[in-house]
Amino acid sequence: MTAAKKIIGIIGLTLFIFFIVFISIIFIRRFGGVIESPIEIRKAIEVYGIKSYLVFFLLYIFQIFFAPVPGQVLNIASGILFGPARGFLVSFCGVLVGGFLAMAITRYLGKKILYYFLEEKGIGFEKEITKRGLPLIIFLAIFPNPIGDGIYYLAGLTRISLKLLIGIIGICRIPGILVYVIAGDKILTAGIKGWIVGAGGFLLAILFYLAFRKKIEKVFERIIDKSFSQSAKSQSSYSSSR
Repeated sequence: MTAAKKIIGIIGLTLFIFFIVFISIIFIRRFGGVIESPIEIRKAIEVYGIKSYLVFFLLYIFQIFFAPVPGQVLNIASGILFGPARGFLVSFCGVLVGGFLAMAITRYLGKKILYYFLEEKGIGFEKEITKRGLPLIIFLAIFPNPIGDGIYYLAGLTRISLKLLIGIIGICRIPGILVYVIAGDKILTAGIKGWIVGAGGFLLAILFYLAFRKKIEKVFERIIDKSFSQSAKSQSSYSSSR
């Protein structure tokens, strides 16, 4: 990468961070008092009508960046607002976009940026992530843990390509998102039954991972090895052509 491209990249990333801060100020002023309650989030967002999908999508990305509240709360709110199918789609898109951007920040700015976005308990996972790699990333993406969405910042420090990382984490996030979105959809109609269904679904996801953990990790490791080998070949071909 030439010096000019590096400078352009740094400028672009700096402008992006300023944009995120600006948007965050707006969201804190608008949703700061309701962010911990799915029902209150619903009341605050549904007034936007058809634009509520975009507002919720941006709120989800903001939550990934600054994690003022666990993502589970927003997933429940998504189910309440949009129903199971559309709620899952909006939340999953928020995970993909927000997670990719968070990983890109640490990939290009380095681990020093972690101190701006993560609490001390999250930063403590940095050495474990870089040492244990994919198995730990998969585990943290599937199960509730102290760092929550901080996994995106930590995963960005690995050598795995960002596209592959967000694909893996996105797949691992699907069971959890589905459980909470469905639970949110059932809250208003099924009451406690909705929570029982949600808890049962989450338990099944845990059992599935525990039963097939080694096979799942091997599949992802093969994909990563293939990605690295292709990247090495392309770099070698590029160097030879020069």
